Amino acid sequence: MKMPRPTPPLLLAISLLVLAWPASCADPVLFPVSKDAATSLYSIPVRDGANHVVDLAGPLLWSTCARDHLPAKLSCKDPVCKLANAYRAPSCRIAGRPCKKKCTAYPYNPVTGKCAAAGLIHTRLVVGDLTTVLAFTALHTRKGNPLHYIPVQAIAVDQPPPVLLPAGGVVLCSRVAFTALRPDVYRPVVDAFDRGQARNDAKVDKVGPLELCYNSTMLENTRNGYAVPEISFVFEDGKRWTFVGSNSMVQVDGQTACLAFVEMKGVKAGDPNAAAVVVGGFQMENHLLQFDLEKKQLGFAMVPSFSECSNFDFTNSQY
Repeated sequence: MKMPRPTPPLLLAISLLVLAWPASCADPVLFPVSKDAATSLYSIPVRDGANHVVDLAGPLLWSTCARDHLPAKLSCKDPVCKLANAYRAPSCRIAGRPCKKKCTAYPYNPVTGKCAAAGLIHTRLVVGDLTTVLAFTALHTRKGNPLHYIPVQAIAVDQPPPVLLPAGGVVLCSRVAFTALRPDVYRPVVDAFDRGQARNDAKVDKVGPLELCYNSTMLENTRNGYAVPEISFVFEDGKRWTFVGSNSMVQVDGQTACLAFVEMKGVKAGDPNAAAVVVGGFQMENHLLQFDLEKKQLGFAMVPSFSECSNFDFTNSQY
C-alpha cells in the first residue's frame, strides 16, 4: 500500500515490540506516525525506511521480505514461536495446521482480510529514545484475544454526572477511524455532548454515521480546536484521558464539523461480549502513547498545541 509523505499526526511509544525488540532494552522508543487519507490507517517506518501499518489489535509486526532474506531458525517449542501464535485470526483457516519442525506464523492483513503462512525473522528497530513524564493506567489483555484493554470506569462530558460504563471494557484499535460506542453507551454520551454544546443554533444535518454536526463557521476556534464540551475517560484511580475539540470534532468539509464518535453497529445494547468502547485512531492523534507490555501499563499525555506532532523533532536525543 502506498502511503503519503509523512506528516506525523500522533506519537507512539512502545517499550516492548513482539519479535522486534531486544529483551535487554528498558527504554521506550519513539516513532513518527503517518496517516493514509484513503484508508485512515497509520504506519511507522520500522525497518529500512519501509512503512508498516500500525495495528494495535494485531499480534504480529509483519512485512513482505526480500527473496534472499533468510528466516530465523526457531523451533516450534521456542517461546518466541509460541508468542507469535498466541492469537490467530478466526478467519485464517490455514492457521490450524500443526507445527512440525520450523516455526511458522500466520500474519493477518487488516486491509484485504486475508492471512498467509510466514517465517519469523529478527530485525532491528532504528528509533530514538524517550524519557518523559506521563500519566499511567493499567493495560490488560484477555486470553485468546490480541486487543489491549484499559480500565475506564466512566465517560465524563464536561459536567457531571458521568456516563458509567457497564461490562465489555474499553479497547484501543488503530484500524478504526473514529471511536465507536456500544448503543447503551453512545446515546447518553451524545446526548450529554448535545446538552453541553453552547451553539446548538449551529446544528446542521448529520453526515454519514456522524450524528451531531455543526456549521463550523459559527463555532469558536481555540488553540485546542473548536470550543466544545470536553470528553474524558475516567479511570479506576480517578485519572482522566481527555479529548478536546481537536480530537472530538472532525472537519468534514469547509463549513461542517461533526462529533467524531459513532454508534457501534451489529451489537446489542449492554452485550457483555462486545467492547463498550473501541477507541479509534482519530482520538489518539496528537497524543503521546506509551505501550509498556512488560509492566502492563499505558502511558498517555496530550501533546501541547504549540508542539503538535507534525512539528516534532525526532532527531533530538534529549527526549
